[in-house]
Amino acid sequence: MLFFWKTKKTPLERYQDKLLSLLYSGASPELIQKILQADCHLTDYHPAIEQFEPKMIETGRILVRKWRRQRTSG
Repeated sequence: MLFFWKTKKTPLERYQDKLLSLLYSGASPELIQKILQADCHLTDYHPAIEQFEPKMIETGRILVRKWRRQRTSG
């Protein structure tokens, strides 16, 4: 039996992975937005990223850290 492993991420998977990792990193909302905007692999998402507001990113940071704590504690 042959197995074919998916080795290349889709643009959406790349965006989600990068966003979650940045939200968990503790970087400032402004820095998170700049890093995402500078990523040439995420150009399809740049218009949406431009619309991010710092409070929205901060809320995402809080939720990601909360979910991570819940996931690791039980």
